[in-house]
Amino acid sequence: MLETLRFMAVNALRRCQKEPLELPVHPSSPARCAVSNLLPEILKEIFLHCLPGKWGSFSSHDAPLLLIKVCRSWRKAALSTPLLWSGLPPLRKEALRDGHLQLLKLYLKNSARAALSIAFELPRDPDSAHFLPLITPYLSQSQYLVLHFDGTPNLEPRFTHSHFSLLKNLELSCNTMTQVSQGQLTIMGLEGIKFPWTQLTQLTIEFHTTIETLMLLRNCNSLETLHLRISSYVEPIEPSVHQR
Repeated sequence: MLETLRFMAVNALRRCQKEPLELPVHPSSPARCAVSNLLPEILKEIFLHCLPGKWGSFSSHDAPLLLIKVCRSWRKAALSTPLLWSGLPPLRKEALRDGHLQLLKLYLKNSARAALSIAFELPRDPDSAHFLPLITPYLSQSQYLVLHFDGTPNLEPRFTHSHFSLLKNLELSCNTMTQVSQGQLTIMGLEGIKFPWTQLTQLTIEFHTTIETLMLLRNCNSLETLHLRISSYVEPIEPSVHQR
């Protein structure tokens, strides 16, 4: 039954793309009767299955932005479903040029207190840092964080453990050399990022690295999944066994 209703909702969304705000076409159509009579809780569950994937989209042709265009009741249901907005669209320089900051604010506002998935990159262009003031207050809600450094960024954000209180899944990639100083990861002048290594359950690292960086793994005693991609040669590291 749920799969049938999901199919009807997806078809409704597709029709809405062609005929905005004219869905359903006839008040007595079977699709309108079935979907409009659903309990809000069921409708919200169907909405979650309409998402394009783990990450949100800035496109008005994808859920959740498309959902709020269909009708008043759908808009109300979508805006009151924090999980619909919990996967932020990946934040890149291109998004800023397209003027998506207002849409980012919409995602953050409607995510309420839901655990967030956040992905952003910090290129050399300092203008790309404009989204940082928006997302920094919400980093404490991030459960899944993807962070990419493209070269050496001209900024020094300061993130402490309090910014990552819920973080479980971390993906790091970098095009520059890294090192460890006093147990903290340093990425070519980007200092002060203190990740909560001990609470991570999933970790992905992809960058040029040194043996000191790999030694950070000794602090990750809660890891369940680890993916490493190292582009430079490193000496073998002495095995370390965690005891709980």
